[in-house]
Amino acid sequence: MRVSVLVRFGNGPLREINGEAANFSTTGAFFLVPAEVASNPRIENGSDVELTFNFPAQQQPQKTVRCRGKVLRIETTPDGCLGIAVKFDESELSTQS
Repeated sequence: MRVSVLVRFGNGPLREINGEAANFSTTGAFFLVPAEVASNPRIENGSDVELTFNFPAQQQPQKTVRCRGKVLRIETTPDGCLGIAVKFDESELSTQS
């Protein structure tokens, strides 16, 4: 599923990254992003991260999930993307009509 993701690593700025949520649950997520995302700022295991997922509106209302957590794993895919696994410490669901 393609989603728009706003990402903040540590105390850095929010950045909009077009990624793909490969796995999403109430406790964590694994998503794919372009490899250049990791270069500035540097992303490492244990990095604090704040994510805002804007899920496409299949029907109204549209759902947005804001999560805070820590990076558990980073892996490079064969096509050169980064897969980032995050364990959520907290999350919040909101809906927009």
